[in-house]
Order: sequence, then C-alpha cells, then structure tokens
Amino acid sequence: MSSPVLVRTSDDLAALLGRSDGSDICAIDTEADSLHRYRESLCLVQFSCSGENVLIDPLEIENLAPLGSFLEGRTVWMHGADYDMTMLRRTFGVLPPAVYDTQIGARLLGVRRFGLADLVELYFGVVLSKSSQKADWGKRPLSPKMMEYALNDVHFLLPMGEKISAELQSKGRYEWFLESCEAARIKVLERDETRGDPWRIQGSGRLDRCGLNFLKALWEWRDAEARHGIVRPSWW
Repeated sequence: MSSPVLVRTSDDLAALLGRSDGSDICAIDTEADSLHRYRESLCLVQFSCSGENVLIDPLEIENLAPLGSFLEGRTVWMHGADYDMTMLRRTFGVLPPAVYDTQIGARLLGVRRFGLADLVELYFGVVLSKSSQKADWGKRPLSPKMMEYALNDVHFLLPMGEKISAELQSKGRYEWFLESCEAARIKVLERDETRGDPWRIQGSGRLDRCGLNFLKALWEWRDAEARHGIVRPSWW
C-alpha cells in the first residue's frame, strides 16, 4: 500500500471530492476519541472512492459540510456500521441513502469470525495489525503507524463488498442483506440522543424521591467535572 494521504484543508477536501464525483459508491470508516475523552468527537474519516484511499482530518478542516453533501448522494460501504453512522449523523445531521455493512453480509453468509481483520484475512490473505486499536485519535500529529492502521480499515472495504455481494446473490440472500442494512440505517436515524434524564441509571427505579434527587445532583456534578477535565467516564 502506498503512503497514506492526509487531507487537512478545505481546498484539498474539495479537490478530493471533485476527483471522486464520477463515482456513486464509496467506503467510509471513522475514528473518534471515546476511549480518551468524556464527550467523544469525530477525529478522523477514512475515505475510499474511485481507487483512491485517503484520511480526512476533521480536526484540521473547518467546514466538513461538502463531505456530508457528497455522501448524501452515494451508496457507502462500512464495516460494523452502527457507530460510524452515529458519528456521521451527529456531524452532518443526515446519513447516506444506502449504507451496506460488510459485517451484516458476512453474518448472513454464516461466517463465524466477522471482525474486519478476520474478513480481510479470509478474503485477501492479509493479516492486519491491531497495534493502534486503542490509540488516542484526538492527538496530533498522527504517527505513521496510526495512519497505516486507519487506512487499512477502509482500504479493503469496496473489493470485500463486491465479494460478499456476489456470495449473497449466489445463495439467494442478497435481498435479506439489503433489508437488514436499511433497518440498521433507519435505527440510527430514529435513535433519540437527546434523552433528558441520563442520570436515571440502572437500578435507580428502586430509589425514593430523596435518593433520586441525590443521584441526579451527583450525576450533574460528575458530568460538569468530567466536561471541565475532558476525561472519559470510566475515570470517574
């Protein structure tokens, strides 16, 4: 694989999307900082289209709206798409009209090990490194090892999607695949992320009014402290 290309400016993003404009299908993966920050944010977008594989840096590019507009008119392949769709929806407010998930496809084929690395090894005989799996994607600069890891997450998705689609069609399961992928996409679109009482944790229903008031006050204090310190929840 050639050295990863990092898109860091609005002009470079516009040029990339211009080169990709003739294609109606692409592949996307995302990296966030949920393991290292209390309120996660989109830190990296891995993008594959028209034979080009690049990394898009949302922390450097002020306006990502052109990418959102581009995706609105495309079929997008992902792997384990729920989290990536959630991040795209938070960022752009919308999702692509069709999202095809290689993980869903593999499960419908009866593949027992359907992680991305497992499927890459199964279909291409390539063993991917997992060395940056828990990296802090909010830090800059990204190391060459992190960039290579990130690009591998999207590099194989389009050819893998073609192989999985062909197998699904040969087994008469392709329509199931389309229905399952659309159901997953709709689920993300309909998910309510504006819940007004996040402090009502498991078991809170057994508390009396005094206990609930104490729990709410404790949760609000913890939330404010964590936001101020920008730390992840498990540290509290």
